[in-house]
Amino acid sequence: MEDKFSLPANSWDKNRQILQGFWKCWIRLSASDKDEKSVSLDDIAQTSGINRTLVSANNAFLRSIGVIAGRKTFKLTELGQRLAKAIDFDVEEDIKKTISEIVKQSDFLTKITDAVRIRKSMTSDALKNHIALTAGLAKTDQTMQGAKAIIDFLLEGNLLETDGENFFEPGAVSKTTEKKTEPDFGGFFRDIGYTKPVVEIQNPKTVATLQIKLNLTANDLKENPKELVKAIREFLEELNKPQAEATPDKDQK
Repeated sequence: MEDKFSLPANSWDKNRQILQGFWKCWIRLSASDKDEKSVSLDDIAQTSGINRTLVSANNAFLRSIGVIAGRKTFKLTELGQRLAKAIDFDVEEDIKKTISEIVKQSDFLTKITDAVRIRKSMTSDALKNHIALTAGLAKTDQTMQGAKAIIDFLLEGNLLETDGENFFEPGAVSKTTEKKTEPDFGGFFRDIGYTKPVVEIQNPKTVATLQIKLNLTANDLKENPKELVKAIREFLEELNKPQAEATPDKDQK
């Protein structure tokens, strides 16, 4: 890989297409009697369907990550053959594995993933700015496009994760979205045979409605739960007992 890292001139998706062009050229040359497996810009442009100028503009990046070699004519490295083949056949696991190897061999890309890991999370703008700063480039639209391509490259390699707004190290998003377990108060009320919050006390003359509100926490259920259940059950049984009919005072007759 080159000492000075070059950002992509276009999106990572466009670079994937260029690598597919390299792979198809390599397959064609492998089937021929030629010992030399190098190809020209015109060969790649024709095979990939991408403008020759764009192919040329992104070759510096592809050299930086160690997947192609050459300056006037080009050929896939061993690492490049594996990545290009995995992309062409859309083998997700092989793509991730090869990108992971590329990042391990690149001081520049390792610095980017380390920055996210150390900071726990980074916004899209913060991460793109950090990539530009690490590359020693001015903050221009072209640089930001290249930085975005680096982010997409790392995402495809499963070396970054995102929740749609921020970027994290792998596994961090799933940890922060784990469902929290809430106390099962429903089971508690089933145990005491109580399902309705309203108790009606009736006699032939009057109807009274009493609403009972129980403020319970998880700790209440942990400390002496049997005693708590017993006390509430006795209280409810007392409320449900038939009430004696009141006797009128003699003075009222």
